[in-house]
Amino acid sequence: MQNQCAEIKIRAERRAGEILGTQEKHKGAATPFLDRRASSIPKLNELGINYHQSHNWQEMAEIPSRQGLKEKKLAVKNRFV
Repeated sequence: MQNQCAEIKIRAERRAGEILGTQEKHKGAATPFLDRRASSIPKLNELGINYHQSHNWQEMAEIPSRQGLKEKKLAVKNRFV
């Protein structure tokens, strides 16, 4: 059961990485104040995601599917052993 839950979590994070990778990036402090207020692009923290999660998930999304799952399962298994 625990392995199934871990696999579901990994697949969800991987899919989130795929989605984040295709989204337009928020401009942040690179644009004048008025332009940032009018932006409809959400910031990561508004999505409840931090920078490291976004980065890791996008990295996972770039790994071929079966290989990515096997590597992540091994990492999860080693973390709990």
